[in-house]
This record gives sequence, structure tokens and C-alpha cells, in this order.
Amino acid sequence: MEQVDRKTINDEVVTIMSTTLILIRHGETIDNAARTPRGQGQGELTEMGWAQAHSVGERLSRMAFDHLYCSDLNRAVQTASAIAARTGHEPIRKACLRERDFGQFEGIPWAEIAVRFPAELAQYRSGNPDIAPPGGESSRRLQERSVQCLQTLSRQHAGQTIVVVTHGGVIHSLLREVLGIPLETPRRFSAANASTSTFRCRDGDWKLVDFNDTSHLASESPPAVWRFTSEGSAEHHS
Repeated sequence: MEQVDRKTINDEVVTIMSTTLILIRHGETIDNAARTPRGQGQGELTEMGWAQAHSVGERLSRMAFDHLYCSDLNRAVQTASAIAARTGHEPIRKACLRERDFGQFEGIPWAEIAVRFPAELAQYRSGNPDIAPPGGESSRRLQERSVQCLQTLSRQHAGQTIVVVTHGGVIHSLLREVLGIPLETPRRFSAANASTSTFRCRDGDWKLVDFNDTSHLASESPPAVWRFTSEGSAEHHS
């Protein structure tokens, strides 16, 4: 599944290999349903989460791709295993694909955090990308780690298509990087559980192909999907 582009540099035709990355957020977890940050703890998929994972696996079984990567956290591993059961790929676990470290907030419902850590929560919500939850990771550090990890995978698999099962924080970090959205800007977007978001990287230049595609999941209403043209304009599909 080679993806080859050619451009002329100093009158010489140079072959540039692009990499397609299909990023998938893990299926729904018990903590997602309970509005509890799990961060780098080991969460479990709910029955709904397993159904979502099998649905995205069914969709990917009809697509050609080269490698399957996943975060080494349990909820991502479970989602990747459901995909692998449909596609036959062996999941490759990577610690750098983990969710943000929420430190002392992990495993506590947000409503309880507001009571137990009011000052710390106010700082966390201040929009300062260098402030981290107590004992945790700042949004700037999360973005640096996530983008570096995905850049490395892109270089390693130039000309190929790879599937990456990861977490909302990682996907949102790459989206901000690619679209130039400052970390200080409040987040007005969200990758749903088991959604796919596709990016293409060529010679270090990133493009967003689509974001938050849930068309493979059962739903009472059509999914909202943003797809991006080669000219960079956005088209909304629902």
C-alpha cells in the first residue's frame, strides 16, 4: 500500500513517501461512563465498549493497512485485540501512546475532585498548558510526547498505512499540532469512543483527512464527521 508523491528539487525528481495514520480512540470504559479520569491507570471496557471495538474491527477488516499499534494501557489493548480478531494483525504496544497522566486525579470522579482538590482543579482548568494535575502531566508535555511518538511511527512506516489505537488526549494533541490550535485555546472538539481520525504525513508535513468518524457504530442519528479536502477546506458530513 505504497503512497508515493514526487516533487522537483534543484531540477531533480525526488520521491516522497507519505504515511497514513488511522487513529482510533479506545471503546467506552467503566470510567468514561462514570465521568472519572483514568489517565494512565488500567481501565476496562464496558459491554458497550467491546461492541464498539468489534464494530471498528469489522470496518477495518474491509480496509487494507500494514500495521496495528496500540497504547499499552488495558482499554487500548482490549480494543486492539478486538480489531486484531477481525483483521489478523498482531497489535504492537507502545507506552508513548498512553493517555495523559492525571496524577492524583486518576480514578476519582470529577465531581469528587471538585470537592477534594478545589484549588488544584481550578489551576488545571485555567488553560495554562504548563500546569499539571498534582503528580501528573501537563497538556504541553502530553502534546510533545504524543506528536514525537506519532512522528516516529510515520517515519518508520513511510509509504504505508498504519492503525493506531490510543486515547482522546493523544488524538486531540495531534489535531491541535496539525491545525495550529494553541494549547491555551479551550477545546471545542472531541474524539468519541471507537471513532477513527485519519491523518497523512509526508516529509514531516501533516494533513488532516477526517476527524471523529463514527459511521461504523450503531446510532439513532447520523454521525458528524469532518473531512478535509486536498486544498485544506473542511466539509461537514452528518
